[in-house]
Amino acid sequence: MTQVSESTAPRHRPARGSLRAVLATVMIAVCMTLTGCGLRLETSLPVEPTPDASEALRQAMVADILTTQAIATALAKSGDLAAPVASSVASIITQATTQLTALGGVYESGLPLAAGPLPASASPSSPDTAAAPSTEDPATDLQSLVTTLATSATRARGSLASAPDALQARLYASVAASQMAQAETLAATAKLTVPSGDFLTALQSPETLALPANAPGSAVSDLIASEDAVGYVREIFALQRLSGRERTTTLARAVANRTRATSWAVAAGLDGTADDPRQVLYPLDAKLTSTKSLRARLVSLRDEQTHRISALFTVVDADQRAATADLLADSYLDALAAGAAAEALPGLTEYTAS
Repeated sequence: MTQVSESTAPRHRPARGSLRAVLATVMIAVCMTLTGCGLRLETSLPVEPTPDASEALRQAMVADILTTQAIATALAKSGDLAAPVASSVASIITQATTQLTALGGVYESGLPLAAGPLPASASPSSPDTAAAPSTEDPATDLQSLVTTLATSATRARGSLASAPDALQARLYASVAASQMAQAETLAATAKLTVPSGDFLTALQSPETLALPANAPGSAVSDLIASEDAVGYVREIFALQRLSGRERTTTLARAVANRTRATSWAVAAGLDGTADDPRQVLYPLDAKLTSTKSLRARLVSLRDEQTHRISALFTVVDADQRAATADLLADSYLDALAAGAAAEALPGLTEYTAS
């Protein structure tokens, strides 16, 4: 029988792949041991995401509102304001809080010490730059507050065409209308000046405000009828309840309302046709005889019109959004003049509860 010596017996060598697997296992074990002892391999910190155009625009509006809120809060704490002015400033603070909630508040990524943080004071005026509130203390006088409100409103109006979403534009237009109304109210109360700008210029010439070019026919008819009805109620109000200069001023506004309704009807090709929504007389409740009830009817008509205009943002072209915002602000300002309560988000019923 032939015997095989140890020197000649075949030896089984581990495959190279198996050897590599063993080495890998050893390395993993070493790494785990080091980690358990407090030593770990270097890893890069998470990077703060770069906001897209939509988020940059939102952050810009948030930054503007935070600045407004900071100025108003400092003024309120000073204790140096007359009662009517203090009330106006307090309303601005409250409305800013509601607007911030609707906009989603200050952006927080949740990343600890993220690499490449966003700049601390990006410019709110640029839609391409993420905006955060300035680290510098803003001026805290009433004129600065009026200026900040008007500037923020004008900036928001100017950004509407860039908003990638129609509902986003609708919210921004509502905030802009509220801010401009706050600026005008505070300026009138404190005898200050609202700085000039495209938004204010448009609102100072209400007779030139036109309906959006591609508004649906049904919406156009409703707005024409609503505008004409406002003029009619004003006529009744002036003739029955007012006298002297107040009557003259109110009648002039009534004529302006009905004239604007006519210009809209002409532009829409409805003037004098069977589809013309205007009426010579509008039915009024028999109880609408007191000054309070007639004012309430005016407020109701303007509030309805403000909501109709707000709804147009979902259908009009982007280049018509600024003009729609002008109509929204004009209707809201007229409601305030008639005695309506100030709103943080005029025209947006869905935000009322919050």
